[in-house]
Amino acid sequence: MSNEKNDDVLNINTMAALERVAAGLPLTKDEVPGQNEAPLIPRKVTSPIEAMAAQGTQSAPTQVVGYEELERILKLAYNQAASGKGKQRHSKQAIGFRPWHEQPILQIARMVGTGGHAYQVQKKVQEAVTMQGNGNFAGAKAEVLGAIVYAAAMYKLLEEVELANDS
Repeated sequence: MSNEKNDDVLNINTMAALERVAAGLPLTKDEVPGQNEAPLIPRKVTSPIEAMAAQGTQSAPTQVVGYEELERILKLAYNQAASGKGKQRHSKQAIGFRPWHEQPILQIARMVGTGGHAYQVQKKVQEAVTMQGNGNFAGAKAEVLGAIVYAAAMYKLLEEVELANDS
């Protein structure tokens, strides 16, 4: 591979850097390695899934007719975590940005297991039912999106446990 500069790609060698690119955040100088140190990632990615697909670690989902509403709702949950309450409460630390996989939603779960996520999903769904019954549809929808994010965190933890068991 040549060492010519290419503005259409960016070398990235950490998951944190992948997530920063996917979130549209700038990289630190330490996160931009030399040309031959990491896979090339397209500069304009819109999600961690697309970044991983570009790296070859996961295939990018294709648009499937009839599943547009599911995609829309999953993107709302992603946006809530990446731009809303989750980011406001948990992405900042004493020294800069803290990516999702290093936030309490996963740090604590690594200590106590998936039971915490199962509890949070159930609690948020129960709260959504109560809010809907009181006519608070916006609050109910926000709680359901939070449940989706907790379910995603549980999925991530299950991947980590599976990988650890395979080693």
